Amino acid sequence: MKTTWWVLAVSVLVSQCQGGEFSGGMGTSNDPYQISTAQQLISIGSDADLLDKCFVLACDIDLDPNLPGGRVFTEALIAPHVSVYAGHFMRGIPFDGCLDGQGHSLRNFTCRGDMTDMWEAVGLLGAMDVNGVIQNLKVEGLDR
Repeated sequence: MKTTWWVLAVSVLVSQCQGGEFSGGMGTSNDPYQISTAQQLISIGSDADLLDKCFVLACDIDLDPNLPGGRVFTEALIAPHVSVYAGHFMRGIPFDGCLDGQGHSLRNFTCRGDMTDMWEAVGLLGAMDVNGVIQNLKVEGLDR
C-alpha cells in the first residue's frame, strides 16, 4: 500500500513540474496560459509549438535589460523567425494564438536589429496570422 502512495505522489510531482512552464492554464481560449514573469513571456518566442496557444498576463512584465536575466532583443519577442515579403510568409511560423494583456503593461522592452535582412521583423511581434489576436496590452518605455 505504501508503494502505491509513493508512486502516485511522484507521478503528481512530475506532472506538475512538466506543466510548470507558466503560472497556470492549459493554453486554450477557455483556459489560457498565465504569464507572470519575463521568462515566461520570452518562452513563447522560444518554442514554435506555443505560437497557436492562448495567453494572459497575470501582472505587469518588466523586460528591462538591466534586470537579472534581462536582455536587449535582436529579433522579435514573439514569432521571431518569420520573414514576410509582399504579404507572404517566406519562412518561420507567425503568431496564430491570442495574448490578452488584461490591461497590464510590458515595460522597458528594448530591441535593436542589425537590419541586414530588411524582411526580418524586430520588435514585440515578428508576424501574426489572420487568426492571431493581441488585445488589452499596454507597452511602456519601448526603446528601439
